[in-house]
Amino acid sequence: MKYISHLGRIVTLTALTISLPLVSAVACSGSDSDGVSVAVDLEAPSSTKQSMVSKTWTTDLGFTVTLQDAYLATGSVEIVPCASAAQRLRLKDFFAVREAHAHVEGSPTKLGIPVVESLLAAGGTRVHVGTMAPPPNSYCQVRYGIHAADGDAVGLPSDVSMVGKSLYLRGTYSRAGGQPVAFEASSSNALEVTASVGETTLSSGGTQSAVLVVRKVADTWFDGIAFDTASPDDIARTVLEHVRQSLTISAQTRQ
Repeated sequence: MKYISHLGRIVTLTALTISLPLVSAVACSGSDSDGVSVAVDLEAPSSTKQSMVSKTWTTDLGFTVTLQDAYLATGSVEIVPCASAAQRLRLKDFFAVREAHAHVEGSPTKLGIPVVESLLAAGGTRVHVGTMAPPPNSYCQVRYGIHAADGDAVGLPSDVSMVGKSLYLRGTYSRAGGQPVAFEASSSNALEVTASVGETTLSSGGTQSAVLVVRKVADTWFDGIAFDTASPDDIARTVLEHVRQSLTISAQTRQ
């Protein structure tokens, strides 16, 4: 298994508390996972209030926002051992062979392959980030990172350049029946969410597979934005924060 590194900077924000029954899974050859593996999927955003079919939002400030393009770049997903488990892994990690590449540094407990997803994909659509083969142990947290994509990112769109961007938006806004006004906004900011998952034991003798599903709810992504006065940077920064706040992670498991 290769290890990869990233030249960007991660900004740690307020931790989200997410209930996640993280468990073990099928074997990964060439690792010390003893049959344990954890896959990660990104699910297309859902909404309980807005029309994801028409890609249209009505905001709290009375703006109608319609998107033509919207992309987000996931850069890393990591499961974190509990304190006592981390101590047991420290010596093993010290002797691990590391190989330098672009992207975030990867390991048996961390995916560092950048993946670009469309935020306008049909409901239920999933994008596979990858599969970890962690050693059997107890894990208490998950770290999810949004990073600017590079030229090797998986899923780069053909209609928009996402290289150097973590978020891209293109659409129109209008207010009180006025004519739609075009806007375009993007961000290169990197964000990391640390999620407490309680103490979860990975064991080849217990549950044998898990798929972590990262979900986002799009209800309030454009709330609080005065589109007629906001700069593109303001729009992108606010939407990226709303995306971060809407993140949840769940696990689908089987014996």
